[in-house]
Amino acid sequence: MVILNGRVCWASEELRKAGRAGRTGREALGPRWAAYIWSAIHVHGISIRDDWETHKGEHPGKHKRWWLDCEIRPLPLNDEGAA
Repeated sequence: MVILNGRVCWASEELRKAGRAGRTGREALGPRWAAYIWSAIHVHGISIRDDWETHKGEHPGKHKRWWLDCEIRPLPLNDEGAA
């Protein structure tokens, strides 16, 4: 079991909620989104897969889409607000 907190926990939860659609950094999740995902993978060992996709618009280019590749479950909070 791995217990995450802070922004890494938040980013992992966003991927869990996104399900099969995944999430991209282009979806205005913040400038450090990729850093939170990197930390989840390389520091905490969370299985997350990614792929590059192209996009059009005013500034066409490529961005990554990430998917959670494992099951995560939020821990219930106790009366003091701690997991």
